[in-house]
Amino acid sequence: MKKHFKKSLLLTAMMAGLAGCNVDVSQEDVDKLTSDNYDGEGVSTGEVTRKDETSITVNGIRFNISNADINLDGNNGSQDEIELGQIVSIKADYNSDGTADASMLIYDDSLQGPVDSVDVADKTLVVMGQTVLVNSGTIFDDVALDSIQAGQILEISGMANAHGQWLASYVGLSDQSLTEFDLVGTIENLDTDTKTFKLNNLLVDYSQARELDEEDQVLANGVLVDVYGTLDQSGKLLAIEVESEDAMMADDGDLLEVEGLITSALNNSQFEVAGVQVLVNEDTQYDFGDAGLLVVDALVEVEVIGERKQETQMSTVSLTTAEIEALPLFGSKGNFTSACHSILAFQSIVPWIPAK
Repeated sequence: MKKHFKKSLLLTAMMAGLAGCNVDVSQEDVDKLTSDNYDGEGVSTGEVTRKDETSITVNGIRFNISNADINLDGNNGSQDEIELGQIVSIKADYNSDGTADASMLIYDDSLQGPVDSVDVADKTLVVMGQTVLVNSGTIFDDVALDSIQAGQILEISGMANAHGQWLASYVGLSDQSLTEFDLVGTIENLDTDTKTFKLNNLLVDYSQARELDEEDQVLANGVLVDVYGTLDQSGKLLAIEVESEDAMMADDGDLLEVEGLITSALNNSQFEVAGVQVLVNEDTQYDFGDAGLLVVDALVEVEVIGERKQETQMSTVSLTTAEIEALPLFGSKGNFTSACHSILAFQSIVPWIPAK
């Protein structure tokens, strides 16, 4: 039996470099802003903010993963291999006490490959032509920003913004002997004659990709793909596999929780976050402001029970009642101070670096 909680839309907000109007939000506060009255099945995608021997916390829910099937980058994994800061998707049975029992956990890194350059002052690095932004909430595993050097192989997990950059929640030092790399990105400059396309500044040659006939069906400008391959001496990625990158969705009538950056602002009563298109209407409720909060690169957590329909490379979720709460950008660092907002008007944009 399911107890349907009030459907909610949680807005994480942060505006850097502004003074005054500060509010502190602790991880304990974040954990309370969840669907703790829900009892039923669902799917949650977000950052791992806590972990112990048998459980992890994602989107404020403590998931028991001791009996879950764990898939890490396409391989069977164990719970002790899951790291704080990584973005995971979990299928689970939710309990009304705010906990859940996971049956499946999937983790895929955002990109893994050699570093092109590092700018410590600007807190940015470039990995295989992809700009990666870090901040005080980024978890560094066996490496520090000021110790990263060009050529080192890193694993990045994070959220993509509207400019094709990655806001990293996790940066780890990979096996330095790796010769095959992967990344997620949006296809640009597709050339079906030369069998190439670009992911930001990385040129991809897919002429030798496996199951090419099948892959041709998903290759189009604007499509989000996961590419796996090797780098040649010119820095071009020779693709071995190209797959469409789809959000993990819940069944109709089940809970869906998705954390991510808004990549398409509210327009015609809908916006896009983490590959999911969310619909809002006149019944949507906002605790902090109104629909003006739903701006490009604001970090949101969507919690909803509703119907969905499949569209090209995207899923649409019908959101009939929504609520907005303020959360920290990355909760795993404890207290967070967000700047310059009011209870009636709460708006924030995650900083980004203009393309050079």
